[in-house]
Amino acid sequence: MVDACWDLFGTKIAETQTAFGPGACNAIYPSSLTPNLVAGAPIQGRILKCELKAPDPADYTVGFTPEQWSRLNAIFAGGVCDWSKPGVKETDAKTWAFFGPSPQNQLFDVTDSHGQP
Repeated sequence: MVDACWDLFGTKIAETQTAFGPGACNAIYPSSLTPNLVAGAPIQGRILKCELKAPDPADYTVGFTPEQWSRLNAIFAGGVCDWSKPGVKETDAKTWAFFGPSPQNQLFDVTDSHGQP
């Protein structure tokens, strides 16, 4: 599966979209940087809250001194985003999403008082 865009003449261009990558779609619709993209997130931007993992030096293109690595781990003591996993509570896109009480395409059941005072 690949992404697609259309040029001014209505011609469909099917190619993988990447942030600042080569290709006609990137030339027509250039990407802009966001904090998530800089941190390695997928370009589609559907991860609102990421799963966390321990920092791994192999994930970085720069080297760290022991002091820098210690500081990075202290700053991100809870972990860093693991962009290889789906987001926290991420669901597939649903057509005609519904909030209950019917279970069909239900995202959240509004009649569920669990956790409510």
